[in-house]
Amino acid sequence: ALEVAAGEHGHGGEYSTGIAGYDAWIRALRDGDLFVRDETAGFGLAYNAACWAECRRMAASFLREAQRRLGDSALDAHFDQATESYATVAQEMGRVTELFPFDVGAEVQMAARARDAARRAEAVGALRAARAAEAAGLGALGRIVAALGSDETFPAPSGQRPEAPGGVAQSGGGVSSGALQRVLVGVPKVAYHTDRWRFTPFITSLDACLRFLGEEEQYD
Repeated sequence: ALEVAAGEHGHGGEYSTGIAGYDAWIRALRDGDLFVRDETAGFGLAYNAACWAECRRMAASFLREAQRRLGDSALDAHFDQATESYATVAQEMGRVTELFPFDVGAEVQMAARARDAARRAEAVGALRAARAAEAAGLGALGRIVAALGSDETFPAPSGQRPEAPGGVAQSGGGVSSGALQRVLVGVPKVAYHTDRWRFTPFITSLDACLRFLGEEEQYD
């Protein structure tokens, strides 16, 4: 998850991940001409909102399970913050999905909603709130990884300095990970949009999240 947020598994070009991904999304929503020039942009907007809302809902659930399975009271505060942060991200992403519902077969309606400046402005507000919560969540994940400890390192999310346990920013490098194989092994995971639509960038990011939480997931 931290590697993805840092852009290590990105697709390059105009694509961004992590906090930079929110910035790119917000810029696109503020560019009204984009949704006039490109009739497919409304489809992409609605689909990405649905996928990332789902991903963040699952992240909050995974973190609750990870906290329970690890059973380490020293990590509780960090897990609580991470879970709360990703629940907030999911809630704000949910607002975006309500504004731009994904409905296959209704591409004309999706395009029309994307051209609605008032809808886009409201979505920008939701994404800014999600961005702030995501940043807090990534910080908490970094502290969990550092507290678990290992020789493996993860870079800081793009635009952020890595944090040591207790929230103290480090001067450089990444944060370390630890005994993550104990977390969430054998927990079933069902992702509607991933399984149904085979959205490769979403699968890549979700798979990275699952590996961080301790289970290699296979997709057909």
